[in-house]
Amino acid sequence: MRPIVLLVCGLLSPLWLATGCAGDNAQTSTAAVRRAPVAVAEPGLQPPPFDPGLERYEREQLPGAVQGLEGVERAAWASESTLVVHLEDSKAGDRAHLCPTVERYPALRATRLQLQPPPGSGGAVRFLQCRPY
Repeated sequence: MRPIVLLVCGLLSPLWLATGCAGDNAQTSTAAVRRAPVAVAEPGLQPPPFDPGLERYEREQLPGAVQGLEGVERAAWASESTLVVHLEDSKAGDRAHLCPTVERYPALRATRLQLQPPPGSGGAVRFLQCRPY
């Protein structure tokens, strides 16, 4: 268990003194503990752990899930990070319509969506990203 504690202490060097990582005999003042910065991330903002198998599976599933939404003609990957969504209806390309489906795939939540307007609509191509990296 001690090597794990040392590894964690090495990675969290700003907290090194405040958490007692200097060793079993280290003396830490109460003032140092109070001044130590503690970063606490919100639970929903943690990136998922990288799993190539999961990402590959989600990459295969996401276009079909998006394509199944009302107002979407088809969806296909243009690049590793961009999913092109061809719309049948311009109103189908809003955040509230697309993002809940994209966010069901944790490894791809930050995917950029290229929204192609319906042919002949005169609408502009737009981009949407449901979650930041």
